[in-house]
Amino acid sequence: MDNKLTIKDIAEIAQVSKGTVSKALNDQPGVGKATKERILKLVNSWIFTLIQLLRLWLQIKPRTLV
Repeated sequence: MDNKLTIKDIAEIAQVSKGTVSKALNDQPGVGKATKERILKLVNSWIFTLIQLLRLWLQIKPRTLV
């Protein structure tokens, strides 16, 4: 997996179909509550990790003026 999290990636990790991931992310019926929560938790943890990495990068990035 690269820096993009795709529906396919989420489906593989959560062990559900791509359609189930799509329904969960779009708040459509047909997805169990536990499954939806698992998918949203996975996506939110990925976003949180990206935010933490960005903060770290901003802290160590050289501050030079051109």
